[in-house]
Amino acid sequence: MKILTAIYDLEVSPITFDITKFLLLAEQYKAEHNYSDLNVLIVGPSKSRLANLIERYSHFSDGIIGLDFFESRIEKLFEPLITLTNENANWQYVGDRDSLENHFVPGHVFPANYSIGDPVTAYGIDCLIDLLNKGEVLPSLYTDEKHVLSVEKYLTQFNLLPTKTLLVFLRQTPYERWRNSDVASWTSFANKRLLEGYQIVWFSDAESGNDRLLSDLPGVLCDNEDILFRAAFVSRCAASFFVNGGMATLARYNHQAVSATFKLIEKNSPATSKQFWANKGIAYGQQLRFLSPLHHNEWQQDSAEVIEQVWLEDIKPKLCLSAEQRKVSVDEWKKSVKVQASQRKIDIATELPHDCAVYIWGSGELAKQAKNKMQQQGIIINGFLDSFKYGESNQEMSYLHPNQLDTNSTKKKYIVVATGTSQTSQQFMHIVDYYRRVGRFSCQFIDYSSMKFKH
Repeated sequence: MKILTAIYDLEVSPITFDITKFLLLAEQYKAEHNYSDLNVLIVGPSKSRLANLIERYSHFSDGIIGLDFFESRIEKLFEPLITLTNENANWQYVGDRDSLENHFVPGHVFPANYSIGDPVTAYGIDCLIDLLNKGEVLPSLYTDEKHVLSVEKYLTQFNLLPTKTLLVFLRQTPYERWRNSDVASWTSFANKRLLEGYQIVWFSDAESGNDRLLSDLPGVLCDNEDILFRAAFVSRCAASFFVNGGMATLARYNHQAVSATFKLIEKNSPATSKQFWANKGIAYGQQLRFLSPLHHNEWQQDSAEVIEQVWLEDIKPKLCLSAEQRKVSVDEWKKSVKVQASQRKIDIATELPHDCAVYIWGSGELAKQAKNKMQQQGIIINGFLDSFKYGESNQEMSYLHPNQLDTNSTKKKYIVVATGTSQTSQQFMHIVDYYRRVGRFSCQFIDYSSMKFKH
Protein backbone atom coordinates (compact mmCIF):
# COMPACT_ATOMS: atom_id res chain seq x y z
CA MET A 1 0.00 0.00 0.00
CA LYS A 2 1.44 3.35 -1.10
CA ILE A 3 0.30 6.20 1.16
CA LEU A 4 0.65 9.93 0.48
CA THR A 5 0.70 12.34 3.43
CA ALA A 6 -0.68 15.81 2.66
CA ILE A 7 0.65 18.37 5.16
CA TYR A 8 -1.30 21.58 5.64
CA ASP A 9 0.91 23.64 7.90
CA LEU A 10 -0.78 26.55 9.67
CA GLU A 11 2.60 28.17 10.14
CA VAL A 12 2.42 29.24 6.48
CA SER A 13 -1.18 28.44 5.46
CA PRO A 14 -4.42 30.19 6.46
CA ILE A 15 -7.21 28.75 8.60
CA THR A 16 -9.73 29.26 5.80
CA PHE A 17 -11.53 27.53 2.95
CA ASP A 18 -8.22 27.69 1.04
CA ILE A 19 -7.53 24.25 2.44
CA THR A 20 -10.06 22.96 -0.12
CA LYS A 21 -7.77 23.81 -3.02
CA PHE A 22 -4.87 22.27 -1.13
CA LEU A 23 -6.81 19.03 -0.58
CA LEU A 24 -7.95 18.81 -4.20
CA LEU A 25 -4.40 19.44 -5.39
CA ALA A 26 -3.26 16.66 -3.06
CA GLU A 27 -5.88 14.36 -4.60
CA GLN A 28 -4.58 15.27 -8.05
CA TYR A 29 -1.01 14.56 -6.96
CA LYS A 30 -2.09 11.29 -5.35
CA ALA A 31 -3.66 10.08 -8.60
CA GLU A 32 -0.77 11.29 -10.76
CA HIS A 33 1.81 9.43 -8.67
CA ASN A 34 -0.26 6.28 -8.13
CA TYR A 35 -0.74 6.50 -4.38
CA SER A 36 -3.47 4.25 -3.02
CA ASP A 37 -4.42 6.27 0.07
CA LEU A 38 -4.23 9.77 1.48
CA ASN A 39 -3.48 10.89 5.02
CA VAL A 40 -3.96 14.55 5.90
CA LEU A 41 -1.94 16.25 8.63
CA ILE A 42 -3.05 19.63 9.94
CA VAL A 43 0.01 21.10 11.64
CA GLY A 44 -0.64 23.70 14.30
CA PRO A 45 1.02 27.12 14.19
CA SER A 46 3.74 28.24 16.54
CA LYS A 47 2.69 30.52 19.41
CA SER A 48 4.15 33.57 17.69
CA ARG A 49 2.34 32.80 14.43
CA LEU A 50 -0.98 32.35 16.27
CA ALA A 51 -0.49 35.61 18.15
CA ASN A 52 0.20 37.42 14.88
CA LEU A 53 -2.94 35.97 13.29
CA ILE A 54 -5.13 36.99 16.21
CA GLU A 55 -3.71 40.51 16.16
CA ARG A 56 -4.22 40.84 12.41
CA TYR A 57 -7.78 39.53 12.33
CA SER A 58 -8.76 41.50 15.43
CA HIS A 59 -7.53 44.65 13.73
CA PHE A 60 -9.82 44.03 10.76
CA SER A 61 -12.81 43.24 12.95
CA ASP A 62 -12.52 45.88 15.67
CA GLY A 63 -11.41 43.35 18.27
CA ILE A 64 -14.29 40.88 17.85
CA ILE A 65 -12.14 37.98 16.66
CA GLY A 66 -9.99 36.03 19.09
CA LEU A 67 -8.57 32.57 19.73
CA ASP A 68 -12.03 30.96 19.67
CA PHE A 69 -12.47 32.20 16.09
CA PHE A 70 -9.54 30.08 14.88
CA GLU A 71 -10.45 27.08 17.01
CA SER A 72 -13.99 27.08 15.60
CA ARG A 73 -12.65 27.29 12.06
CA ILE A 74 -10.43 24.26 12.50
CA GLU A 75 -13.28 22.29 14.02
CA LYS A 76 -16.12 23.40 11.74
CA LEU A 77 -14.26 23.84 8.46
CA PHE A 78 -11.40 21.42 8.11
CA GLU A 79 -13.05 18.12 8.96
CA PRO A 80 -16.04 18.55 6.60
CA LEU A 81 -13.86 19.95 3.82
CA ILE A 82 -11.59 16.91 4.04
CA THR A 83 -14.70 14.75 3.70
CA LEU A 84 -15.82 16.71 0.63
CA THR A 85 -12.51 16.07 -1.13
CA ASN A 86 -12.03 12.45 -0.09
CA GLU A 87 -14.60 10.58 1.98
CA ASN A 88 -12.01 7.92 2.88
CA ALA A 89 -9.11 10.18 3.82
CA ASN A 90 -7.68 9.92 7.32
CA TRP A 91 -6.73 13.15 9.02
CA GLN A 92 -5.02 14.23 12.20
CA TYR A 93 -4.22 17.50 13.93
CA VAL A 94 -0.61 17.73 15.13
CA GLY A 95 -0.16 20.58 17.56
CA ASP A 96 3.32 19.60 18.72
CA ARG A 97 5.66 20.56 15.90
CA ASP A 98 8.55 18.76 17.59
CA SER A 99 6.82 15.40 17.06
CA LEU A 100 5.86 16.04 13.45
CA GLU A 101 8.63 13.91 11.97
CA ASN A 102 6.98 10.82 13.46
CA HIS A 103 3.86 11.30 11.35
CA PHE A 104 5.07 11.03 7.76
CA VAL A 105 7.59 9.28 5.53
CA PRO A 106 10.01 11.67 3.74
CA GLY A 107 9.62 11.49 -0.02
CA HIS A 108 5.94 10.62 0.20
CA VAL A 109 4.48 13.99 1.12
CA PHE A 110 2.51 16.76 -0.51
CA PRO A 111 3.73 19.41 -1.16
CA ALA A 112 6.66 17.39 -2.46
CA ASN A 113 9.24 19.84 -1.12
CA TYR A 114 7.77 20.14 2.38
CA SER A 115 10.16 20.04 5.30
CA ILE A 116 9.59 20.75 8.98
CA GLY A 117 12.24 23.46 9.03
CA ASP A 118 11.00 25.04 5.81
CA PRO A 119 7.22 24.50 5.57
CA VAL A 120 5.63 25.43 2.25
CA THR A 121 2.16 26.07 0.92
CA ALA A 122 0.25 24.62 -2.02
CA TYR A 123 -3.16 26.19 -2.44
CA GLY A 124 -2.76 29.35 -4.50
CA ILE A 125 -4.19 30.32 -7.87
CA ASP A 126 -0.74 29.70 -9.34
CA CYS A 127 -1.10 25.98 -8.61
CA LEU A 128 -4.40 25.88 -10.51
CA ILE A 129 -2.84 27.69 -13.47
CA ASP A 130 -0.01 25.15 -13.45
CA LEU A 131 -2.61 22.39 -13.75
CA LEU A 132 -4.21 24.15 -16.70
CA ASN A 133 -0.86 24.40 -18.43
CA LYS A 134 -0.49 20.64 -17.99
CA GLY A 135 -3.94 20.09 -19.48
CA GLU A 136 -5.59 19.18 -16.19
CA VAL A 137 -8.21 20.56 -13.80
CA LEU A 138 -8.93 19.88 -10.17
CA PRO A 139 -11.16 16.93 -9.35
CA SER A 140 -14.70 17.79 -8.29
CA LEU A 141 -15.89 17.92 -4.71
CA TYR A 142 -17.55 14.78 -3.40
CA THR A 143 -21.18 14.98 -2.18
CA ASP A 144 -21.88 13.23 1.10
CA GLU A 145 -24.86 10.86 0.65
CA LYS A 146 -26.04 11.21 4.23
CA HIS A 147 -26.37 14.95 3.85
CA VAL A 148 -28.05 14.63 0.46
CA LEU A 149 -30.82 12.78 2.29
CA SER A 150 -30.95 15.57 4.87
CA VAL A 151 -31.40 18.10 2.08
CA GLU A 152 -34.21 16.03 0.59
CA LYS A 153 -36.01 16.09 3.94
CA TYR A 154 -35.50 19.85 4.16
CA LEU A 155 -36.92 20.35 0.66
CA THR A 156 -39.98 18.30 1.58
CA GLN A 157 -40.45 20.14 4.88
CA PHE A 158 -40.62 23.55 3.18
CA ASN A 159 -42.32 22.37 -0.05
CA LEU A 160 -39.30 23.32 -2.14
CA LEU A 161 -38.77 22.08 -5.69
CA PRO A 162 -35.06 21.48 -6.46
CA THR A 163 -35.45 22.79 -10.02
CA LYS A 164 -36.96 26.04 -8.71
CA THR A 165 -34.85 26.54 -5.57
CA LEU A 166 -32.18 29.26 -5.60
CA LEU A 167 -29.68 29.58 -2.76
CA VAL A 168 -28.34 33.00 -1.76
CA PHE A 169 -25.40 33.11 0.64
CA LEU A 170 -25.17 36.48 2.39
CA ARG A 171 -21.84 37.56 3.82
CA GLN A 172 -22.37 39.84 6.85
CA THR A 173 -19.24 39.32 8.94
CA PRO A 174 -17.35 41.86 11.09
CA TYR A 175 -14.10 40.73 9.44
CA GLU A 176 -13.25 42.80 6.32
CA ARG A 177 -16.69 44.34 6.06
CA TRP A 178 -16.03 45.70 2.57
CA ARG A 179 -16.38 42.14 1.26
CA ASN A 180 -19.92 41.79 2.63
CA SER A 181 -23.03 41.32 0.49
CA ASP A 182 -25.28 44.16 -0.64
CA VAL A 183 -28.39 42.97 1.20
CA ALA A 184 -30.73 45.42 -0.53
CA SER A 185 -29.62 44.23 -3.98
CA TRP A 186 -30.07 40.57 -3.09
CA THR A 187 -33.50 41.29 -1.60
CA SER A 188 -34.50 42.93 -4.88
CA PHE A 189 -33.23 39.89 -6.80
CA ALA A 190 -35.18 37.53 -4.52
CA ASN A 191 -38.44 39.46 -4.86
CA LYS A 192 -38.22 39.33 -8.67
CA ARG A 193 -37.52 35.61 -8.71
CA LEU A 194 -40.35 34.87 -6.29
CA LEU A 195 -42.76 36.60 -8.68
CA GLU A 196 -41.46 34.32 -11.45
CA GLY A 197 -42.21 31.18 -9.45
CA TYR A 198 -38.74 30.49 -8.05
CA GLN A 199 -38.12 29.74 -4.38
CA ILE A 200 -35.36 31.41 -2.37
CA VAL A 201 -33.36 29.87 0.48
CA TRP A 202 -31.01 32.16 2.37
CA PHE A 203 -27.82 31.11 4.13
CA SER A 204 -25.38 33.08 6.23
CA ASP A 205 -22.05 33.17 4.41
CA ALA A 206 -20.15 33.38 7.70
CA GLU A 207 -17.01 31.29 8.03
CA SER A 208 -16.95 31.90 11.76
CA GLY A 209 -20.50 30.64 12.17
CA ASN A 210 -21.55 33.49 14.47
CA ASP A 211 -23.63 35.59 12.06
CA ARG A 212 -27.38 35.43 11.82
CA LEU A 213 -29.58 36.21 8.83
CA LEU A 214 -31.95 39.17 8.83
CA SER A 215 -35.44 38.08 9.86
CA ASP A 216 -37.33 40.00 7.16
CA LEU A 217 -35.71 38.48 4.06
CA PRO A 218 -38.22 37.16 1.50
CA GLY A 219 -38.12 33.37 1.31
CA VAL A 220 -36.81 30.63 3.60
CA LEU A 221 -34.04 31.34 6.10
CA CYS A 222 -31.85 28.29 6.72
CA ASP A 223 -29.76 28.36 9.89
CA ASN A 224 -27.99 25.03 9.28
CA GLU A 225 -24.26 25.79 9.54
CA ASP A 226 -23.08 22.27 8.66
CA ILE A 227 -20.66 22.56 5.72
CA LEU A 228 -21.61 19.10 4.41
CA PHE A 229 -25.30 19.98 4.46
CA ARG A 230 -24.63 23.22 2.60
CA ALA A 231 -22.46 21.47 0.02
CA ALA A 232 -25.20 18.89 -0.58
CA PHE A 233 -27.78 21.66 -0.94
CA VAL A 234 -25.59 23.43 -3.53
CA SER A 235 -25.49 20.16 -5.49
CA ARG A 236 -29.26 19.65 -5.26
CA CYS A 237 -30.63 23.14 -5.94
CA ALA A 238 -31.14 24.89 -9.27
CA ALA A 239 -28.43 27.51 -8.69
CA SER A 240 -26.52 29.20 -5.87
CA PHE A 241 -25.13 32.72 -5.47
CA PHE A 242 -22.23 34.11 -3.44
CA VAL A 243 -19.98 37.09 -3.00
CA ASN A 244 -16.28 36.31 -3.28
CA GLY A 245 -15.33 34.40 -0.15
CA GLY A 246 -14.74 31.02 1.37
CA MET A 247 -18.27 29.65 1.21
CA ALA A 248 -18.27 30.01 -2.60
CA THR A 249 -15.78 27.12 -2.56
CA LEU A 250 -18.72 24.73 -2.17
CA ALA A 251 -19.90 25.64 -5.67
CA ARG A 252 -16.69 26.67 -7.40
CA TYR A 253 -15.13 23.24 -7.10
CA ASN A 254 -18.31 21.25 -7.69
CA HIS A 255 -18.17 20.69 -11.45
CA GLN A 256 -21.92 20.13 -11.82
CA ALA A 257 -23.19 23.05 -9.70
CA VAL A 258 -24.75 26.02 -11.52
CA SER A 259 -23.57 29.02 -9.54
CA ALA A 260 -22.22 32.57 -9.57
CA THR A 261 -19.72 34.50 -7.45
CA PHE A 262 -19.71 38.30 -7.35
CA LYS A 263 -17.16 40.94 -6.30
CA LEU A 264 -14.12 39.18 -7.74
CA ILE A 265 -12.45 42.59 -7.61
CA GLU A 266 -12.31 44.42 -4.29
CA LYS A 267 -9.94 47.37 -4.13
CA ASN A 268 -9.62 47.26 -0.33
CA SER A 269 -8.38 43.66 -0.31
CA PRO A 270 -4.89 42.89 -1.71
CA ALA A 271 -5.92 39.27 -2.35
CA THR A 272 -8.73 40.31 -4.71
CA SER A 273 -7.37 43.48 -6.29
CA LYS A 274 -6.93 44.10 -10.02
CA GLN A 275 -3.18 43.88 -9.54
CA PHE A 276 -3.53 40.48 -7.88
CA TRP A 277 -5.31 39.02 -10.93
CA ALA A 278 -3.02 40.81 -13.37
CA ASN A 279 -0.02 39.23 -11.66
CA LYS A 280 -1.59 35.83 -12.35
CA GLY A 281 -1.94 36.64 -16.05
CA ILE A 282 -5.74 36.79 -15.80
CA ALA A 283 -7.42 39.72 -17.57
CA TYR A 284 -10.22 41.68 -15.93
CA GLY A 285 -13.62 40.24 -16.84
CA GLN A 286 -12.23 36.89 -17.96
CA GLN A 287 -13.92 33.71 -16.76
CA LEU A 288 -11.55 31.56 -14.74
CA ARG A 289 -10.72 28.55 -16.93
CA PHE A 290 -9.69 26.38 -14.02
CA LEU A 291 -13.32 26.42 -12.83
CA SER A 292 -16.28 24.59 -14.33
CA PRO A 293 -18.15 26.40 -17.14
CA LEU A 294 -21.30 26.07 -15.00
CA HIS A 295 -19.80 28.55 -12.51
CA HIS A 296 -19.94 32.27 -13.39
CA ASN A 297 -17.32 34.63 -11.97
CA GLU A 298 -18.56 38.21 -11.86
CA TRP A 299 -15.85 40.81 -11.40
CA GLN A 300 -18.19 43.68 -10.56
CA GLN A 301 -19.89 44.52 -7.28
CA ASP A 302 -23.15 42.82 -6.38
CA SER A 303 -25.41 45.71 -7.34
CA ALA A 304 -29.01 44.99 -8.29
CA GLU A 305 -28.29 45.75 -11.95
CA VAL A 306 -25.26 43.49 -12.16
CA ILE A 307 -27.00 40.61 -10.37
CA GLU A 308 -29.96 40.85 -12.75
CA GLN A 309 -27.70 40.91 -15.80
CA VAL A 310 -25.80 37.79 -14.66
CA TRP A 311 -29.10 36.03 -13.97
CA LEU A 312 -30.61 36.81 -17.38
CA GLU A 313 -27.50 36.31 -19.52
CA ASP A 314 -25.76 33.42 -17.80
CA ILE A 315 -27.48 31.60 -14.94
CA LYS A 316 -31.08 31.37 -16.19
CA PRO A 317 -30.07 29.86 -19.59
CA LYS A 318 -28.02 27.20 -17.77
CA LEU A 319 -31.08 26.13 -15.82
CA CYS A 320 -32.58 24.96 -19.11
CA LEU A 321 -29.79 22.40 -19.54
CA SER A 322 -30.58 18.79 -18.72
CA ALA A 323 -28.28 16.79 -16.44
CA GLU A 324 -26.80 15.13 -19.53
CA GLN A 325 -26.21 18.48 -21.22
CA ARG A 326 -24.43 19.78 -18.13
CA LYS A 327 -22.23 16.71 -18.09
CA VAL A 328 -21.40 17.23 -21.77
CA SER A 329 -20.54 20.88 -21.06
CA VAL A 330 -18.14 19.89 -18.28
CA ASP A 331 -16.58 17.10 -20.37
CA GLU A 332 -16.01 19.53 -23.26
CA TRP A 333 -14.38 21.98 -20.87
CA LYS A 334 -11.95 19.29 -19.69
CA LYS A 335 -11.17 18.31 -23.28
CA SER A 336 -10.57 21.93 -24.29
CA VAL A 337 -8.11 22.34 -21.41
CA LYS A 338 -6.15 19.32 -22.67
CA VAL A 339 -6.20 20.55 -26.26
CA GLN A 340 -5.04 24.05 -25.38
CA ALA A 341 -2.23 22.67 -23.23
CA SER A 342 -1.03 20.47 -26.09
CA GLN A 343 -1.07 23.46 -28.44
CA ARG A 344 0.65 25.76 -25.99
CA LYS A 345 4.05 26.28 -27.54
CA ILE A 346 6.37 29.18 -26.88
CA ASP A 347 8.14 30.61 -29.89
CA ILE A 348 11.42 31.38 -28.18
CA ALA A 349 12.60 33.70 -30.93
CA THR A 350 9.57 35.96 -31.03
CA GLU A 351 7.69 35.69 -27.73
CA LEU A 352 10.47 35.89 -25.16
CA PRO A 353 11.20 39.56 -24.33
CA HIS A 354 14.73 40.71 -25.07
CA ASP A 355 15.02 42.68 -21.81
CA CYS A 356 14.46 39.67 -19.55
CA ALA A 357 16.88 37.54 -17.57
CA VAL A 358 16.87 33.87 -18.61
CA TYR A 359 18.08 31.02 -16.43
CA ILE A 360 18.10 27.28 -17.08
CA TRP A 361 17.20 24.84 -14.34
CA GLY A 362 19.13 21.63 -14.74
CA SER A 363 22.60 20.20 -15.14
CA GLY A 364 22.25 17.31 -17.56
CA GLU A 365 22.46 16.90 -21.31
CA LEU A 366 19.00 18.42 -21.76
CA ALA A 367 20.15 21.58 -20.01
CA LYS A 368 23.14 21.83 -22.37
CA GLN A 369 20.85 21.28 -25.33
CA ALA A 370 18.51 24.02 -24.09
CA LYS A 371 21.44 26.40 -23.73
CA ASN A 372 22.75 25.74 -27.24
CA LYS A 373 19.33 25.98 -28.88
CA MET A 374 18.48 29.23 -27.15
CA GLN A 375 21.83 30.81 -27.86
CA GLN A 376 21.35 29.95 -31.53
CA GLN A 377 18.18 32.04 -31.37
CA GLY A 378 20.12 35.01 -29.94
CA ILE A 379 18.91 34.53 -26.37
CA ILE A 380 21.48 35.33 -23.69
CA ILE A 381 21.62 32.76 -20.90
CA ASN A 382 22.26 34.43 -17.54
CA GLY A 383 23.11 31.23 -15.72
CA PHE A 384 22.14 27.77 -14.59
CA LEU A 385 20.28 26.90 -11.40
CA ASP A 386 20.83 23.76 -9.38
CA SER A 387 20.25 23.15 -5.66
CA PHE A 388 23.03 20.56 -5.48
CA LYS A 389 25.74 21.74 -7.87
CA TYR A 390 25.70 25.47 -7.10
CA GLY A 391 29.14 26.99 -6.82
CA GLU A 392 30.55 24.67 -9.49
CA SER A 393 31.52 25.95 -12.90
CA ASN A 394 33.12 24.74 -16.10
CA GLN A 395 33.54 25.99 -19.62
CA GLU A 396 29.91 25.35 -20.44
CA MET A 397 28.03 26.06 -17.24
CA SER A 398 28.21 28.08 -14.06
CA TYR A 399 25.73 27.07 -11.38
CA LEU A 400 23.80 29.27 -8.97
CA HIS A 401 21.67 28.24 -6.04
CA PRO A 402 18.03 29.25 -6.57
CA ASN A 403 18.16 31.76 -3.72
CA GLN A 404 21.05 33.57 -5.41
CA LEU A 405 18.73 35.12 -7.97
CA ASP A 406 18.36 38.86 -7.64
CA THR A 407 14.66 39.10 -6.79
CA ASN A 408 14.87 42.88 -6.56
CA SER A 409 15.71 43.26 -10.23
CA THR A 410 13.05 44.92 -12.37
CA LYS A 411 13.75 42.43 -15.14
CA LYS A 412 11.24 39.66 -15.68
CA LYS A 413 12.97 36.33 -15.04
CA TYR A 414 12.25 33.33 -17.22
CA ILE A 415 13.27 29.99 -15.80
CA VAL A 416 13.60 27.34 -18.49
CA VAL A 417 13.00 24.02 -16.81
CA ALA A 418 14.96 21.27 -18.51
CA THR A 419 12.99 18.30 -17.20
CA GLY A 420 14.57 15.11 -18.46
CA THR A 421 14.05 11.64 -17.04
CA SER A 422 16.59 12.38 -14.31
CA GLN A 423 14.49 15.24 -12.97
CA THR A 424 11.25 14.24 -11.32
CA SER A 425 8.03 16.16 -11.22
CA GLN A 426 8.64 16.57 -7.48
CA GLN A 427 11.75 18.60 -8.22
CA PHE A 428 9.80 20.72 -10.66
CA MET A 429 7.17 21.38 -7.98
CA HIS A 430 9.95 22.32 -5.59
CA ILE A 431 11.39 25.08 -7.74
CA VAL A 432 7.98 26.40 -8.77
CA ASP A 433 6.99 26.75 -5.14
CA TYR A 434 10.37 28.18 -4.14
CA TYR A 435 10.21 31.01 -6.65
CA ARG A 436 6.63 31.76 -5.82
CA ARG A 437 7.72 32.35 -2.25
CA VAL A 438 11.06 34.04 -2.87
CA GLY A 439 10.73 35.57 -6.30
CA ARG A 440 7.13 36.62 -5.79
CA PHE A 441 5.72 37.25 -9.25
CA SER A 442 8.96 38.08 -11.04
CA CYS A 443 9.37 34.62 -12.52
CA GLN A 444 7.71 32.68 -15.27
CA PHE A 445 8.50 29.01 -15.74
CA ILE A 446 8.81 27.45 -19.17
CA ASP A 447 9.12 23.73 -19.70
CA TYR A 448 11.82 23.16 -22.31
CA SER A 449 9.69 20.48 -23.96
CA SER A 450 7.00 23.10 -24.67
CA MET A 451 9.32 25.34 -26.69
CA LYS A 452 9.53 25.59 -30.43
CA PHE A 453 12.52 26.97 -32.25
CA LYS A 454 13.07 28.46 -35.66
CA HIS A 455 15.51 26.41 -37.67
